[in-house]
Amino acid sequence: METEGAWVHNGTAVGGSFAAKRSECTSETSGGVVYSLGKTELDTVDSDSNGVVDDEDYGPAGAAGDFRHAVPIGMRFNSLLSKTTTYASAQKITVPDTDIALHASDTIAPTAPASLFVTPGSYKNTLTWGTATDGGGSGVASYRVYRWTASPESVHTMPRQVVTSTVPAVTSFEDLDVDRGVEYFYEVRAVDTSTNVGPRSEQGSGAPFGEPVAERTYGSDRYATALAISASTFAPSSVTTAVVATGKDFPDALSASGLAGAYSSPVLLVGSSVTASLTEELDRLGVTDVVDAGAPCAHHQRALGHQWSDLVAQHHERDHRGQHGCRLGGRHDEPQRDA
Repeated sequence: METEGAWVHNGTAVGGSFAAKRSECTSETSGGVVYSLGKTELDTVDSDSNGVVDDEDYGPAGAAGDFRHAVPIGMRFNSLLSKTTTYASAQKITVPDTDIALHASDTIAPTAPASLFVTPGSYKNTLTWGTATDGGGSGVASYRVYRWTASPESVHTMPRQVVTSTVPAVTSFEDLDVDRGVEYFYEVRAVDTSTNVGPRSEQGSGAPFGEPVAERTYGSDRYATALAISASTFAPSSVTTAVVATGKDFPDALSASGLAGAYSSPVLLVGSSVTASLTEELDRLGVTDVVDAGAPCAHHQRALGHQWSDLVAQHHERDHRGQHGCRLGGRHDEPQRDA
């Protein structure tokens, strides 16, 4: 037989004489049928899975002797302490997903809070929900906010933990104890003055985001910065065609950025000499073709002379045609090579 369930707890003080004793809920018609079995507080167990042992306080103030049991909906039961002492008899719960205070002056739980919304923010989740009503007369005393994360395994779910409890007039909560990018799940339940707990609200979730973390890549000057960007972006032997431009002025390198993207190449800069760092980076990248971005009369070509020709000659396709260099630019006295 299957049925929906609810919870019950002591709605009056039990007393220290029943602390850490056996407690149970049994069928009214057959005492041999035990619906639930446990131990009263203080039971040296972290029953609410919040990391603190014996801080549970289900009924009126004072935890000694408190108990909480699961029961089926619509079926009469008795609540027993120390196996023979009857705390409550012939009880029946009709509303599922509630936690009813047995023997309290009000044994009707509040309704579920309406319309739970979770809005992710920068390192926070903001919750808002609708109010609950209490038909039992004692009035809503607080809202409990429960939170949990997804289980890393499919065989179990993570326990729901109370992260805050608000007064009745407050129907919002800003959860700041969160990690960026982690999805958190939430539910809210209303509690009345008699300690009856209403059904759960609808579930909401949110994954906080954070301010982007800027990682600065740089060198001692513009030439070293270009090499640093290349080294941090491109793996060894991943570039066949390198785009090289003068570092004396910005227009050539700026104009070459689109071409470098098409070649999946960095833009490397050359100054008054071809440095060992530049040739080492070209070697690391596995470059076989060099594209000279800029007019042939650009500063680096005039200043470098044979060094530039040697650079191109060192990085060429190893085939029968010899070196493979390409110039992009304007007029020049020499004929341009085809790429």
